[in-house]
Amino acid sequence: MARAFLARTGLPAAVTVYADPATPEAPRLPTAAAFRAARKALAPRSARVFYVGDLYWSDVRAASRAGLEAVLLDRSDAFDGLGGTRIRSLSELPALLERAPIPAPVDSPPSPDGP
Repeated sequence: MARAFLARTGLPAAVTVYADPATPEAPRLPTAAAFRAARKALAPRSARVFYVGDLYWSDVRAASRAGLEAVLLDRSDAFDGLGGTRIRSLSELPALLERAPIPAPVDSPPSPDGP
């Protein structure tokens, strides 16, 4: 169902939906290990992986801490005032992806000017 909805938004074919693996021993979201496993399963280290979630703490913040680019889907402005990238509808995602700056690779050293 998620794939069909994303197709209607006009997102490129490269958009992939990832759900928790079915194996009992696999890490489960929102653990950092599960987010890292999802990233590894979806793309090589040089590719961009965005995680879109509708809960700030267990989706967006957890994904960010695991090194993914996280976007908060905040349909009702329930998380107004919290940091990070927010959208109110998935229909905003294509424009966000087009204008998003390309980040440094996940395992690159921090910038001397950055935190």
